Amino acid sequence: MLLEIGSAVREFFLHDLMLFNSCKVFLPEWICFEMSQKALLVTNLCFWYPVDSYEKSQIPLQTNWKKLKEMIKKVNPSLKNPVIVLLAHPMGFIDPGMLSFLKAFKKDEGIYFYLDCAQSYGRYDFSHYLNYVKALYISFNGNKLLSCGGAIRISTYGNNNPKLSNERYLKLKEEIKKAVHRQALNWIGMLNDLKTTYSINDLCLNSYMKRFDIPYLRSNRHRTVFEISKSDLLFEEFQKKGFGQTIHKDPQNGLIKTSKSYKSWEDAVLLLFSKRRKENEK
Repeated sequence: MLLEIGSAVREFFLHDLMLFNSCKVFLPEWICFEMSQKALLVTNLCFWYPVDSYEKSQIPLQTNWKKLKEMIKKVNPSLKNPVIVLLAHPMGFIDPGMLSFLKAFKKDEGIYFYLDCAQSYGRYDFSHYLNYVKALYISFNGNKLLSCGGAIRISTYGNNNPKLSNERYLKLKEEIKKAVHRQALNWIGMLNDLKTTYSINDLCLNSYMKRFDIPYLRSNRHRTVFEISKSDLLFEEFQKKGFGQTIHKDPQNGLIKTSKSYKSWEDAVLLLFSKRRKENEK
């Protein structure tokens, strides 16, 4: 296993894409716009695959795996016509359908997967995915558990980037564990503030979190999600006070039209972090 350090996930992704003379690229419709821009520097054959609907999903912004599989098959991937697929775990959750999806494609020639773990806060070891993906990326830029800057690329082959020593990697794992603990304390403090400010009891608070509070699908409790309708009187108040925010209404900055399934999340959930990540922090 090779660990390389760099400035940002988007730069790793661009470098990996440039290894192909020509390719088609598939990206999540919710991925940050700058990742899409990097892909478009390499090819104009980019496709954005949809999430599943709010009603059908186990986690927020869960990938519509059936649709993605159909989209990939439709372009007839081969060694001469390679397809690059960027996968990502959203907002501190672990997408439950990802591994089975990857296993289904394991022997297909001409399909190459890359995994963006930047939003899976607290999960520092995704090494079992290396059986199915070419590389995975972890970011420490922006609103992350560790905001020291930079990014890591983990793979079974190198790109001539500076290497991360095993000693530094073990130390990093310990730093992330400590950061998870600190964020857990912050989380408890934030919930107490919510209850005090709005006189919310535990039963009411738990009802907002119940659906997406599945331990094995969570990276950690730092970035969680409130299942709260826009019609709820607290929806706007939470936003005003900085306790939460809606998902991006136009994540690709006008480049594509988001799916109906994506829109179903806009008025159904609030993300519990106080400020948006700037696009140049990926």
